[in-house]
Amino acid sequence: MIRSFIALPLPVRIAADLEALRAPVPEARWVAPQNLHLTLAFLGEQHPHALEDADLALSAIRAPVLELRLEGVGLFGGDKPTALYAALAENPDLRRLQAKVERALRQAGVKFESRNFTPHVTVAWLGRKAPRHRLISWLEGFALHRSPAFAVEEFALYRSEMGTGGSVYEAMREYPLGESALASGSAEEN
Repeated sequence: MIRSFIALPLPVRIAADLEALRAPVPEARWVAPQNLHLTLAFLGEQHPHALEDADLALSAIRAPVLELRLEGVGLFGGDKPTALYAALAENPDLRRLQAKVERALRQAGVKFESRNFTPHVTVAWLGRKAPRHRLISWLEGFALHRSPAFAVEEFALYRSEMGTGGSVYEAMREYPLGESALASGSAEEN
């Protein structure tokens, strides 16, 4: 079984910019810059044959290069916070790509974690005793965080393995973006 997910990699300069969000928050485990990404679908533990089916389905997706921008920060977990994240500015092409990924996985019979899509980059995982006042300070301190616009020219199928210093992500397969928005909307629904 292979723990896997589908995500957009971040350009090195954007991952480096996210280092500015690191602050002394007790119980925060900051994500290493090389592991920062935007998840489109979390597959969890999958048999290699299911990943082959996913690969075939994902290869058929056509979508334009994405022009994205980080805008603001947030917190997942409500009363029991679990993660800090950098939010993305609303982008219809990103939402369409994410929907295409889910549709392709369903059609291929690949199970995945289904939840409302909140475009974000997780920057830290939180322990159970993270002090609420420090989290609020972090949210207030970085509420106006913005990145310059950046292009994403591919999405990828990743494997996740636990290492001694946390998870290690490896792209198993990359899928180029680049079809014009007009062509991707009219040619097919994939």
